[in-house]
Amino acid sequence: MTDLLPAASFIICLALTPLVRLVAIRRGWVARPSRERWHKKTTALMGGIAIYLGAAIPLLFIADFSSIIPHISRTSPTIPRADLPAVLWLGTTLMFVLGLLDDFINIKPHTKLLGQIMVASMVAFLGFRLNWFVSLTGDTMVTIFWIVGITNAMNLLDNMDGLCAGVGLIAALALAWMFGNDAPHMMNSALIFAGALAAFLIYNSNPASIFMGDSGSLMIGFSLALLSLAYAEIHAVTRVAAVAVPILVLMVPIFDTTLVTLIRTLSGRRASIGGRDHASHRLVLMGFSERGAVLFLYGVAIVACLSAFFSVAPTI
Repeated sequence: MTDLLPAASFIICLALTPLVRLVAIRRGWVARPSRERWHKKTTALMGGIAIYLGAAIPLLFIADFSSIIPHISRTSPTIPRADLPAVLWLGTTLMFVLGLLDDFINIKPHTKLLGQIMVASMVAFLGFRLNWFVSLTGDTMVTIFWIVGITNAMNLLDNMDGLCAGVGLIAALALAWMFGNDAPHMMNSALIFAGALAAFLIYNSNPASIFMGDSGSLMIGFSLALLSLAYAEIHAVTRVAAVAVPILVLMVPIFDTTLVTLIRTLSGRRASIGGRDHASHRLVLMGFSERGAVLFLYGVAIVACLSAFFSVAPTI
């Protein structure tokens, strides 16, 4: 039955996205063109609702929430990490709610950041870490930074039709392949998100008829951050591979966020302020069409994921 969950995720998101789009248009939940935004027509928002339901419902069938209880009660000094699908479902739900609040009431950046840090801290508390450092304190801090950073990187990457969903789909498929049969629940978790993103991409590709909003991009960023950091715990990889795999799989959002942050900081602007200075926008200024720019970045994401495969080839 679990093999059918990714297909169920695809079907749920495929069916719900037009419904969410209809409700969004009727309720006025739309994104209107502005100087800071790239799109040129009023477009429905809240596509994150369909992505969330498409992923969250199937995840419930493989999540073992009882594995979280020992971490809360702390009855033993040595507690195994919690079940990944359960932590993924819980964290995804919290990030979705945080993003949904931002979509509706536009919460302050520092408030949103505090919420993200709390969710990331919960993940570390439940036993998930990057395992980049011997120091538990240092590794925990880097893990929290990784989750918050990737969450916001995917949020920033949602700047052109189909870009965030497509890059997220490529990363999810790459992680699913690397998890393989050694970690079937983790592989299915990645495929479930891939199914939801593939369905949403049908409506979100250029020209997009609906946007995911923060409720979608924050959730996608969190899920990919958690899945990527969990990889090193499944396979006996070298220290270099443990660092390289998460970074390479998520190379496009990392590069784009680094580029934008540096440019905005050097020009005296806050990184949280929107603008037309992302990698995708620069590709269009170089002569690419919008669709061509997105496809080019898809290609970069695929090459980076292939590089991640090669970095661990002897162990998978």
